[in-house]
Amino acid sequence: MAFETEFARRGIEFKILKGLRFFDRKEIKDSLALLKLAVQIDDDISFLRMVDFLPLGIGPKSLDTLSAYATQNNLSLFRALQKQSPDKFQSKEIFTAIFQYHLQVTTTHDAPPMSKILERLLAVSGYIEGLISKNEEDRRLNVEELIAFIHSWELANPGEPISSLMDYISLESGSKNETDNTSVFLLTMHNAKGLEFPTVVASGINTTYMPFFMRKGQEDIEEERRLFYVASTRSIKQLVISIGAEKKSVLLKDVSYSLYSVAYSAEDIMTRIRPEGSSAREKEINRILRSPEAAEEKYLEHAIFGRGKIISAIDKSKYLVEFVGKGQKLIDTSIVPVKFL
Repeated sequence: MAFETEFARRGIEFKILKGLRFFDRKEIKDSLALLKLAVQIDDDISFLRMVDFLPLGIGPKSLDTLSAYATQNNLSLFRALQKQSPDKFQSKEIFTAIFQYHLQVTTTHDAPPMSKILERLLAVSGYIEGLISKNEEDRRLNVEELIAFIHSWELANPGEPISSLMDYISLESGSKNETDNTSVFLLTMHNAKGLEFPTVVASGINTTYMPFFMRKGQEDIEEERRLFYVASTRSIKQLVISIGAEKKSVLLKDVSYSLYSVAYSAEDIMTRIRPEGSSAREKEINRILRSPEAAEEKYLEHAIFGRGKIISAIDKSKYLVEFVGKGQKLIDTSIVPVKFL
């Protein structure tokens, strides 16, 4: 979802291969139906979806009767149920919870955050418990990601009505940027086998996701290693491995340090993928990076560039160093003294 929303924000056309967009997934639509009802209780489409995915004792015949009553009395389906079948309404905690949150959202200024409302409704409805009982871990994690996304949106847009978020989600789920101009593709590692791309970005190669933190057995870890290999070998020209804010994966630690260089920003990465030899400095860096001697992971503190990791030692005083936020630089310690860490 992080990639999808950022691409949409920047107007970058993309296509998902062998999969659904985040907001088009069933568990996301189900979750949003509960939240939409809390915001707009007369949303019949969300009500019908809720009746479909939750065991609420409202079958086709009951729904026909309810629909007829709603039409006759000019009511929404939710309000018709509340009036026609008060006992059934009171017997299901999800109905009363939705109604109470709706009153808070529409009549008070101290309503809980929408992310908290959604989290509570999912718990009350038994939806999360159902996913767990069916061992649908991927779907459960997607729902958690949705909650985290709504929480982040609320922090970034204080005071904005929830309708703005819903409008954004509707636009995002409805947009299908799958034209001939598409140059970015999103896919899972499982679906990457047999495909090739000029540049591949393998994301989440850290201790949380690769291997996935829930897969502890040695066989599981080796399967994840094979997945990482498949993803890495899909690239024709460049492979970018993204670690994020986590510690790098143990699988990445098994790769010789001499085979890759470190980048701390998008600008750094763009510098790497420019044609080799565009400057004398780049020629020197590329010569060093192709050296068979792997550099030890040592650090130093430079008076001008700050803290950095030593990539390679050229001689007793010259080093190629990767500085945080400043990229790779050739330094001469005989000119500017450094502190080795």
